[in-house]
Amino acid sequence: MLLPLPAAIATAILHHGLYDLRRAAHRTLLWLTMSAAVVAIYAAVVITVAALVPDHHAWWPPALAAALAALALIPLRDRLQRAATRVVYGRWHEPYEVLAGLGERLEAAADIDRLLDAAAAEITTGLGLRDVSVRDLDETVVTGTGGAAPDTVTAAGPGSAAAAAPGAIAAADPGMASIPLLAYGTGVGSLTYRMPERPLSTAEERLLHDLARQLGGALHARLLREDLQRARERLVLAREEERRRLRRDLHDGIGPALAGLTLKTETARALLPSGADGASRQLHDLGEEIRRTVVDVRRLVEGLRPPALDELGLAGACTQAVERLTAGAGLAASVEACDDLPTLPAAVEVAAYRIVVEAVTNTVRHARARHCRVSMVLTPAGLVVEVTDDGTGLAASGHHGHGLAIMRERAEELGGTVTVSDGSPGVIIEARLPAVTAPAQIPSVPAVPA
Repeated sequence: MLLPLPAAIATAILHHGLYDLRRAAHRTLLWLTMSAAVVAIYAAVVITVAALVPDHHAWWPPALAAALAALALIPLRDRLQRAATRVVYGRWHEPYEVLAGLGERLEAAADIDRLLDAAAAEITTGLGLRDVSVRDLDETVVTGTGGAAPDTVTAAGPGSAAAAAPGAIAAADPGMASIPLLAYGTGVGSLTYRMPERPLSTAEERLLHDLARQLGGALHARLLREDLQRARERLVLAREEERRRLRRDLHDGIGPALAGLTLKTETARALLPSGADGASRQLHDLGEEIRRTVVDVRRLVEGLRPPALDELGLAGACTQAVERLTAGAGLAASVEACDDLPTLPAAVEVAAYRIVVEAVTNTVRHARARHCRVSMVLTPAGLVVEVTDDGTGLAASGHHGHGLAIMRERAEELGGTVTVSDGSPGVIIEARLPAVTAPAQIPSVPAVPA
């Protein structure tokens, strides 16, 4: 009749967490380390005194060893306790250290995405949580360490797993919970996680919510950065579209009008009667002034946008530019582009053209290459421009200048990337540019209260 009692006690302790086994393990480890320290100090003192003192029957060596062991154990006990706590509970048993470390990461973070990934991983390893994810207000997963979080969440009831944590939200799945993330008193997202097998202590729940407050500010900063990047992309796209429109108007409107005025002045000058030298000279000067204005307008048009893009398209303009740059340089160059390359946004065409020109220019000047290849491929993710050569490479050339930085800036303006790597031999420059314009509807970022 007594056999079910031990089984019930074991189930209650191991499965349902009736008692905190970690506390028992912590006390046991601390007691063992302190006992080992006392024995080691006592034995060391006794052996040392016995080796130095001839009288092996003196009463004072054991007493001295015991006194020294007791005195040494007073400052040693705190260190042993911290070491045992770190072994049993981990770093999360010291909330100030965890919050201070996260604060330092927030202050020195150069990449918010990596910071959120590191914070999610820290929560996972520190508390044993699973499927930790940070979501924005649209339930889009910003970062996570495991499976998908629930699609719907409801308020936690008194008996739910997350009810003990103030502000926590329990999901439709009983094992899932979610904590709102706030920034400046405004909700910006949620921290969703799966409850561990063991129940969280009160201190761990309080620390988890303190970390959630820090993550709210980081998530808000990430949303602001994304909104700023989208605004920058829209500005660049609008600028290039406006430049294309202005170039078309100047080229098709003002240019022919000025050319017509030049012809009219020549015609009027030819119709002048003999002896009107003064009027003829005035018309001649007027015609020269109009020609200079035409040259200025043509220069302005070419500065707004490369004319070859509108005349030959992106592939044709790049082919023409590569042939012009490599002529007489002893460099065999080729341009490969897909046949069905559609008309891209003006900003994307200009960025791709400028990147190709800059990359080929660097190859001609510094690479000492014999072959250069430019390829342009349109993928579902965007336009991929790749420039490769068989030259000496980045390390051997020693010329890094501002060309690579300029190419990266042109790509980043549109939300793209530029990567440079050694091709063994040569250099591979790959630019990835979005082939669509920025969306008209963008998610709103919670405003900071006044």
